[in-house]
Amino acid sequence: MHNRAKAKKYSVLIVEDDALARATLIGMLCKEFDCSYVDDGLEAIRYCQKHETPNVILMDYHMPEVNGVDACIKLRECSRSKDIPIIFFTADEDCELQKQCWTAGASDFVAKPVKADVLKMRILHQISVKAKERHLESLACKDQLTSLPNRQFLMQSAPRLIKQLNREKASLSVLMVDVDNFKKYNDTYGHLDGDKVLKAVAGALSQCARRPLDCVMRFGGEEFLILLPKTSLEDAEFIGHRMTQAVEDLLITNKHANHGVVTVSIGLASTKQKGAIKFVDLIKQADKALYHAKATGKNRVSTGATARVTPVKKATLQPVSPLVAYSFG
Repeated sequence: MHNRAKAKKYSVLIVEDDALARATLIGMLCKEFDCSYVDDGLEAIRYCQKHETPNVILMDYHMPEVNGVDACIKLRECSRSKDIPIIFFTADEDCELQKQCWTAGASDFVAKPVKADVLKMRILHQISVKAKERHLESLACKDQLTSLPNRQFLMQSAPRLIKQLNREKASLSVLMVDVDNFKKYNDTYGHLDGDKVLKAVAGALSQCARRPLDCVMRFGGEEFLILLPKTSLEDAEFIGHRMTQAVEDLLITNKHANHGVVTVSIGLASTKQKGAIKFVDLIKQADKALYHAKATGKNRVSTGATARVTPVKKATLQPVSPLVAYSFG
């Protein structure tokens, strides 16, 4: 016999101060869902801060200490719990009370006495809606050509990252990357081959920044942005040189380039450890350094003040067809 791994159950956090009502809900749901419980709103907030966040929260309104509405507001203010569907269950049909719940961020209501089938359907519906929302968000945050994160992803993720790094007093290095002579490449070889070049460059850059917090993004057109958290200027410069060499090693013919193959220029900016990170200023510095790299010969890494050329492997520069030199997929 073959052992089949059991599919992981969806998790539900029950927030209910009445022990009998809580036990009844657990009895209804425990076969289909992984149930946890707390007995007041304050404990629900603490639970979501310390444990893996549940797929759905079932929230009673009337509770001591912190009631359901106040708990819901606090949960929506926390980054870890702000997107969890919250289903209120209450015997109270007061419209004003329900309005307070909706305003606080309620996702749905279930009336007491609770019917098991109705509750299960509402839980599964909320999980389905949330999954579709996340799928749409992922599409909006991903560049469709290269499959890299895009500017929308940057706008959503950068504030959280900067807040975390400032709290830890850690440094951040930013690399702005531009494909050299790309407009001329498109004019000569066509936009379809140009798209293949962008996909190839995206793959080469990604292979050079593979630590958990490293992030390679398509910034727009032929530009890429790389975030290297907790990375010094010297280490980021080393990674930048690896990137220029990795792109050059693709050996994609470009007769307009100095070395006969597609290359990239990189502008680098970095914060000092224990210094507050001003992200917009960091991007501007990296962009300025990129222009310096372009102006001083391309295919190099620049910090603005200096531009260092990545050594060229002369033996590998025979002109070859892009489709032969690299499998674009």
